[in-house]
Amino acid sequence: SVIAEGTVFDVNRQAWTGSTSLTVHPADLYVGMRTERYFVEKGEPLEVEFIVTDLDGIAVADRPISVSAARLEWKYQDGRWQEVEVNQQECSVGSTDSPVSCEFETPRGGRYQITAEVTDSEGRVNQSRFTRWVSGGQRPPSRDVEQEQVTLIPNQETYQPGDVAELLIEAPFAKTAPCLKVGNSELLACFAASFSILFSLLVGFRWVEEVFVVVVIVFGISSSFIKFPHYNFVHNT
Repeated sequence: SVIAEGTVFDVNRQAWTGSTSLTVHPADLYVGMRTERYFVEKGEPLEVEFIVTDLDGIAVADRPISVSAARLEWKYQDGRWQEVEVNQQECSVGSTDSPVSCEFETPRGGRYQITAEVTDSEGRVNQSRFTRWVSGGQRPPSRDVEQEQVTLIPNQETYQPGDVAELLIEAPFAKTAPCLKVGNSELLACFAASFSILFSLLVGFRWVEEVFVVVVIVFGISSSFIKFPHYNFVHNT
């Protein structure tokens, strides 16, 4: 978007300012992307659907879509850890009035970045991009004393009672025990895991409208602790 702003001064030198914003489209076409799930298990194909529309959201057929998928791998470069694209896969499809799809292999776990490009009649390129997860990913080792992050990825945005919700838990370090608690219920379970674990949960009627999930990652514990955990949970909605 572009912001235009103007200021005028009256005879008393008082300033009056007005502004407006304008949307500038990179091209006359957009490419939409979607997947049924936010993550898949390692080895399962990752299917992505695409559709091309004009500025009014009307589907446009017979436009080539160039798609690439790459795994993001942590590498130590230029004195710091950073994510770089590796194992890139390519796919080219033509748009129709309904969604078209590409499938990508997932031989290794981690984050996969999918990028789609479409070109309009004037040669202008528009790009869409999102990230999906594959179980079994790893993070780089941290040698600093810092607060680490735990990544929680649900398999979809909303659920109905009776659905099976799947939650991918990615820990910042290996040899961990993710412990999961849902709502105000008792502790459900702790699991000995490496960097990631997939947890399945039957959605109950008592969770209609909203429910929160609490995950605590415990590092370097024994199997007896996993069987008989004793600690308090901090609730985060």
